[in-house]
Amino acid sequence: MPVFVSDEKLGAEKRKVIDVALKILAGFIIADGCSFMLRDETSDEIEIVAAAEPDAGSANKKLGIKIKVGERVAGRAVSEKKPFLIVGEVSQNRSFAHLAKYENITSGLSVPVIKNGRAIGVINAKKLTSKEVLSLQDIETVRMIADVVAEEF
Repeated sequence: MPVFVSDEKLGAEKRKVIDVALKILAGFIIADGCSFMLRDETSDEIEIVAAAEPDAGSANKKLGIKIKVGERVAGRAVSEKKPFLIVGEVSQNRSFAHLAKYENITSGLSVPVIKNGRAIGVINAKKLTSKEVLSLQDIETVRMIADVVAEEF
């Protein structure tokens, strides 16, 4: 799955690490898409700066999306510094019952990227069509990848 990266947000070395990390992740857990959101300390928002999607059109719709830390699943992963796994419709999850469906996601996860005790971003993965859902084991896989990514920041 190709990875599309916002060039102005990441330097060359960080871009390479994110590119490889998302490719490995998408292939290993057989995700229909993955993204890396970077925290902007000045606005306390996270922004999608890299997306592994089947095509450029899908990725370009995602690049640049920003949410406040604490909002939605990814924002909560950053604010609480803990991973979240959602299986089924997000509104059916007790912690996120107030959220509207974003995509037809059958399962998704968000894992914070933590460096020196601070969440600097989040890695997200989703399954759209697969009957096989993401699992706690997948969270552990993403956590290992997040640790590698954190070393570059």
